[in-house]
Amino acid sequence: MVYKLLSIDDAAATRNLMLQNTETNSLEKVFDDSGLVNEGETFYFMEIGKEYECKIALVGDMNHTHIGEWRKFDVLKLDEKIGDKLF
Repeated sequence: MVYKLLSIDDAAATRNLMLQNTETNSLEKVFDDSGLVNEGETFYFMEIGKEYECKIALVGDMNHTHIGEWRKFDVLKLDEKIGDKLF
């Protein structure tokens, strides 16, 4: 999917990015920890206003979600390969 980078909110450790899907116009707030976990390979090259092909994965553990705290997530594309993993 192609996303337009709308904003970057820099924090001490994690950057929050606001992306707009160019096909659906939906907004996605994502975090970027690449500066913490990757040496030399970060997403700091991204510029506000430019478009990028992105693969966004939702990570977490739904087993610990309590009744009343469920959220709806839309799956935009099934069977997406990121690296050597199929999501």
